[in-house]
Amino acid sequence: MRITMHRAAGAIGLATAALLAACGGGGDAADGLSAADASATATRKIVLKGGNDCIGSCTGGGGTPVAGAVNPLPTRAPAPDILVRESFGPGPEQLRPKGGKGDMRSAFLHTTLGGFWVEWPGSKNTQWITPNGDQTWKFAGAGGNPHELPSPLQPGEMYEGVAYSELFDVVTPVFPTALLPVNLPTATPWALSIEGYPTDVPDSYLALGLTDSGATLSNLTSAARVALLLRPAAPDAPATRPLRWELWAGGATRTLLASGSTDDMTYNHLELRYDPLAQQLEARVNEQAIGPFPLALGVPRYAGFEGLGLADNLVLRRLP
Repeated sequence: MRITMHRAAGAIGLATAALLAACGGGGDAADGLSAADASATATRKIVLKGGNDCIGSCTGGGGTPVAGAVNPLPTRAPAPDILVRESFGPGPEQLRPKGGKGDMRSAFLHTTLGGFWVEWPGSKNTQWITPNGDQTWKFAGAGGNPHELPSPLQPGEMYEGVAYSELFDVVTPVFPTALLPVNLPTATPWALSIEGYPTDVPDSYLALGLTDSGATLSNLTSAARVALLLRPAAPDAPATRPLRWELWAGGATRTLLASGSTDDMTYNHLELRYDPLAQQLEARVNEQAIGPFPLALGVPRYAGFEGLGLADNLVLRRLP
């Protein structure tokens, strides 16, 4: 079994190398690698596999509850307009609330997101929903996202977190979905956004979308009311390797509203914007504005992201 990643690790940031050292692993420049190569090697390891240091029983589900631990989730939104926010940070003690009782469990690297409370507004009603098993969305370590606001779950460089969808050597890859129940505004415009990238493997993608389906595999490419996809560059793309994007609407009978390309910024910004009164949909891919398009979106049950790659900084906010 092997985990594969095709990405210039230096762009992700040096925080991962520091975190790897704290977890007892990583490359060493003294082993014949240059400092840059050692940092890149450490980053790849920490993003994909992580370390084994944790509090509790150190299982993939977060281990056993830790009695007496302090809930590190914020008690107020990071900004007045933010309705939902997730940094994917592990918390200062690598513990976060999970399940119906909010038991404090280890959010150490390589732990599945499913069941953990979203960062804001954290409660038993806002738990992440993901597939079980190895091919799913898990906590990982990486920093350097320029779009993120400060978070108590990321008190320093050693605690910067992301979600990563691991890719194993299988005949047919699966595309896991991470879902979150949301209450979307019905009278004011809003925006849903995330940053990340897809892995450079055939058929891979990173998607952001809204859906009524609770399916945790290929949901956003089969049932989403609206989905914004980012795909790897085509094999015959120029050396700059721009990424491809697609904006879809319509659930099972999907309609391609628009498509195009964008330079790969590593933390590529994907954003869906909607005005429920005007019934107008817009999108953003990095600095590019897409739309508007007339769309009766309604009120989907879940926001989510999907695919194979890295995702960070999910935000739902009201717009002016």
